[in-house]
Amino acid sequence: MNMDIVRLWKENVNKLQSLIEQTPQSEFSYNFFIRNIVKIILGMENASISEIDHGEYQGTKIYVIVNNEIHRPYLSDYYITYVYYGSCPEDDYLESIRRYSDGFPDEAQTIRYMVLCIHLIQRMRCLMDVFPDNK
Repeated sequence: MNMDIVRLWKENVNKLQSLIEQTPQSEFSYNFFIRNIVKIILGMENASISEIDHGEYQGTKIYVIVNNEIHRPYLSDYYITYVYYGSCPEDDYLESIRRYSDGFPDEAQTIRYMVLCIHLIQRMRCLMDVFPDNK
């Protein structure tokens, strides 16, 4: 796990939790959580987030993130994370939390959404770590 990301998590986790508590669940998606982790935790106001998803009703979504303010980014400027998803609450963590509720999350749901976020953070790697340079 990238220790810089862990430090940023610790510094900004309360801001992310506050946003989750104040957002109707109808707005929640994996993209919502990735966008806000990138913005609030990593501090990238102007990031490109690419989603790779070759599944239909279940699979893995892979997110590649880079700060658009970096001119000519190198491998070390890209981050990657992923999430598994399914078509029903039994197969999909996000859907199991929401359970078809559109209102604001209760305390238990907020905690589980934060667990989802920490999993995305724990899986996050710099592409340089994934594909080490052979120099």
